[in-house]
Amino acid sequence: MNRIVHSAILAIGLFSASTTIAQTIPYHFDADHDSLTTNVPLNEICARAFRNFVKFYGFVKTAVWNKQSEGISVRFYTPDSILYVVHYTTRGRALDTHVYYTGRNAPSRVCSDVRSYYPKYTMLFVNELDDHVTPVFEVGLLDDHKFLLVRVKEDQVTPVESFDAFVSR
Repeated sequence: MNRIVHSAILAIGLFSASTTIAQTIPYHFDADHDSLTTNVPLNEICARAFRNFVKFYGFVKTAVWNKQSEGISVRFYTPDSILYVVHYTTRGRALDTHVYYTGRNAPSRVCSDVRSYYPKYTMLFVNELDDHVTPVFEVGLLDDHKFLLVRVKEDQVTPVESFDAFVSR
């Protein structure tokens, strides 16, 4: 009887532990004074994804690793406030990279392409999607009366959406 009760308590504990919300866990490596933040144990991070990340981005102390149903994502900011979100498959292969810029730290090539088409607009943000084939940039622009979203792909600038700015009701 005691075995059955202990087994039931253990099963309930294991079941409830597997359905809880994941928390981030900071790991600190004393030898290098480096750290890593993740919502999963280190042994569940695919070694291929970790090696690929370190190869392309170096050891980023502020990187936050998250396990999701479709794979792993790594999120970090650079010193100039650029947000990177890198996605990997469950097997550790790189899927894509999303890079989020402000209007001030956007890539100069994209800025010059957009300013040649829309010189009166102020650049608010630039979002880059790099699928390792052709990067695509979405740029948010603002003038006195309109918000404009444009897409830049292979030096071609095409408008996506336009909204009236600051409509009072």
